Amino acid sequence: MDFKSVRKTSIKSEYNLHFTNQYDWYGKVPEVKGNEIFCVTMTKSDSDWNDTTFSSHLEEVENGTQLDFAHKDWLKNNHHYRHSSFCWAMLLNGLKNYLEKGIVVPFLDRN
Repeated sequence: MDFKSVRKTSIKSEYNLHFTNQYDWYGKVPEVKGNEIFCVTMTKSDSDWNDTTFSSHLEEVENGTQLDFAHKDWLKNNHHYRHSSFCWAMLLNGLKNYLEKGIVVPFLDRN
């Protein structure tokens, strides 16, 4: 998915989040607002992820842009929930390091 396609996204747009053949997931957009809000509700994924929604909200602040991220509507606080929460934290930290310092960590080096 590229950012140009996100800008053209509308409510009920569907995305195929094809990570691997084992993780060929789908989600629909329940909410989008310009370059400020983007949400995806999982429709075909791991059973723990189905019907969960992840979202980002960008807001201009005094010294830059603030990102509020959430992944909500989990049914259980189980291992998969905790593992996913950790992975989101690592991904967001990688994004921060890229935006602020230009650091790129190759996919195979992430763990």
